[in-house]
This record gives sequence, structure tokens and C-alpha cells, in this order.
Amino acid sequence: MVASIILPFLAIIGLILIVYSLYNLSKIYGDNSIFKNALYFIVLFLIGGAILFISSILITGTMLLIPATISSPEELPSIFTSITLTLLFLIVAIISGVISIIGFYFFYKSLGKLAEVSGEGLFKTSGLTLLGGSIVLFIGLLTTIILIGILITLIGGLAILIGFILLA
Repeated sequence: MVASIILPFLAIIGLILIVYSLYNLSKIYGDNSIFKNALYFIVLFLIGGAILFISSILITGTMLLIPATISSPEELPSIFTSITLTLLFLIVAIISGVISIIGFYFFYKSLGKLAEVSGEGLFKTSGLTLLGGSIVLFIGLLTTIILIGILITLIGGLAILIGFILLA
């Protein structure tokens, strides 16, 4: 339980440190597109996450309030109501996932440009791994292979770390 509280904050701190590093490296190499594309990634990723978070709260709240508004058995909502809310959540999740994948594409472009100007090809590989991991994770949310997407994303994050170590 403690890990579920601490890990998201550690992930945010790690992401902030990576973006800060990309900002400094874009200044060192004189190429602003490294930081600009990373910033697009952050904005799109946060928008996708916020859409998913807010919609899940609203839809869950609606589903929880339905029984409280029923005063007689004749007023029971039809199965159509539950199916509609579930489909609405699925549509919002797909939109959120597509926005996040577009964000990861910008992160891939950022790391690809960093690989080009620094000569460290591992950055491009890690960007491609993160992009592929986000796609597999998105497909995994719709099916059952979510752990593979998480594993690929973790490998991409480790590749970024190794790239920064090799760059130093």
C-alpha cells in the first residue's frame, strides 16, 4: 500500500529530473527542439491523464449515485444505463490513450534529436522503446497484456538512465 502512494510521486520526480536534464542539454547543444518536444510530451501526457482521471471520477460518481435516487423498483435503471456509462468510459480511455501516445511520440523525437547531436545512440533507442511501450500499454489496457507494456516502458526508462551515464 505504501508503494502505491510513494511510487507515483517518485515517477513524477524522475520525469521532472529528465525534463530538466533535457532542458540543460538543449542549451549545451544549442538545439531548442530537444526541450520543446519534451515539453510537448509533458503537456500531452498530463492532459491525457487529467481527462482519464476526471472522467473516471465523474462516471464512477454517477454510477454510485444511481441507486441513491431510486425510490421504487419501477425506477431501476435499465442495463442500457450501465452499458452506456461503460462505453462512455471506454471511449474516454481510448481518447486519453491516443493523446498520451502522441505525447510519447514527441518524447521520442526529443530523445532522437538528443541522440543525433550528442552522438549517443542509446537515447534514440530508449525513445523508441518508450514509444513502443506506450503503444503496447495502451493495447494492453484494452486487452490483457498490460504487464508487457509496463515492462517495455521500464526498459526504456532504464535505457535513458544508461544514456545519461554514458553521456557524462
